[in-house]
Amino acid sequence: MKRMITTSVEETMDLATRFVRSLPPTSTIVALSGDLGAGKTTFAQGVLRACGATPPYTSPTFTIMKEYVIPGGVFERVIHCDAYRITAQDMLELGWEEMIAAQNTLIVVEWSERIAHIMPQSAIPIACAVVDDTRRAYTMREKL
Repeated sequence: MKRMITTSVEETMDLATRFVRSLPPTSTIVALSGDLGAGKTTFAQGVLRACGATPPYTSPTFTIMKEYVIPGGVFERVIHCDAYRITAQDMLELGWEEMIAAQNTLIVVEWSERIAHIMPQSAIPIACAVVDDTRRAYTMREKL
């Protein structure tokens, strides 16, 4: 695992872009975890931007999930989920099993630790942490 520090929103967006470029063009699940303010949403927004999703990139905290269709993109769609306010059972009722079985789909889940027991083992974990007022740490797989 590799730990990377970012000191601005733009650096976090750039890190997310490098991460997306390292992904295979198949269905992928990204499991973001960490405390409030750790940079999960900023990283997810960087992923959306890197995939070519049309802004605005709003956090799905209250809507639970938001789907972006990406015409001509490496992924045909990106689903951004926020599990902060729900249980694993709620996620299953929202069609989780169908989502993770979909082809050419990138799923980014914030607060993935809240639904850990339904996350596939193939999910890519990214731990986000506050270092101090201006720095965030992202711990992810070595190959980037």
